[in-house]
Amino acid sequence: MVIQNRRKNYINIIMLVILLASTFFSRLAPILSILMFVSVITMTVISMQSNLILSISALVLSLVIVFITNGNIAMIQVASMYLIPSLIVGCLFGSENIKDLLDTKILCKGRKNAGSQRFISIKFFLLAIIIFAFGMISYYTIMKNILNIDLIKIFGSNIDKFVTSYKNLLKPEDLKKIEETGVFNILQDSGTLVLITIYVRSIALALISYFIGIPLVKGLYKENVCFTGIENIFLPGKPVILLFVTSVILFFIGRSYPAFDMQTVINNFILIMNMLFFLEGASLIIYTIKRWAYVKGNVNWILFIFLIVFMGLVPGISVIGMLDNVFNYRERWDVNLNNNGGRNER
Repeated sequence: MVIQNRRKNYINIIMLVILLASTFFSRLAPILSILMFVSVITMTVISMQSNLILSISALVLSLVIVFITNGNIAMIQVASMYLIPSLIVGCLFGSENIKDLLDTKILCKGRKNAGSQRFISIKFFLLAIIIFAFGMISYYTIMKNILNIDLIKIFGSNIDKFVTSYKNLLKPEDLKKIEETGVFNILQDSGTLVLITIYVRSIALALISYFIGIPLVKGLYKENVCFTGIENIFLPGKPVILLFVTSVILFFIGRSYPAFDMQTVINNFILIMNMLFFLEGASLIIYTIKRWAYVKGNVNWILFIFLIVFMGLVPGISVIGMLDNVFNYRERWDVNLNNNGGRNER
């Protein structure tokens, strides 16, 4: 036990050093900002494996470094968009209840006779998306209401300049064709573009927290942790029904109260759900590749190729995810593996 605790402390120190270094170097140049992904992973790992005092101390040290080197605005950005959400997500991952392995129907990598494992549900991944999105929204809110910096307005102004410059470079006939597609209208809607950015970043940060952070904890700390593999992402509940019912309700609200711009709300809600269905569709494709020897005779390739070719890559994969959520293709295709994928979490 003493040796195990000493090993854990050493790893915590290494994680802390990596966190401080990645946070510091990420602010030196725009191209290095990708290192914030490393900071998110290490902050998640630290808060999963350390007590709250050490986790908060790591957070404070990182923010002090950013404040000294880059000022208060950079510190607010790093805190609200990355590190504070990562700390909260890591605490949630680490506080998941212990469940007996036999009480979970999800396929777990690990010893079958391990007794009990900490099972971190895919629902926590979805919760992580919400937490990161809330952190980014709070950043825009703080900047506008406290520091009087309207980032959305600045972003919209920059987009308008870009669109105007691009239009000046086009021939009249080419400009007319592009305008008919509605692309310029979308680009000039800065609010929607900011929301898309928030959605994409939140999903990306939640992905690395769950699918990289948890395996690191399992490997480095030798923790008996079970989690849903990236090939087994299956949205819980009835998201397809939720999408349809919510869209219909919002539509009738918009018809009853024209003053409310419910069409924008509907579009953004559909966008969020499509991103989640894209994850499930991509997960199904990964599963199919990994289990090709067992499922190749059951896969309906004609339907899937048709969807991707005629709808486009991203929309096609999103529709595949919707269909998988309804029909549970993993269960239908893979007769050699019981209780894998689909509605398996209790």
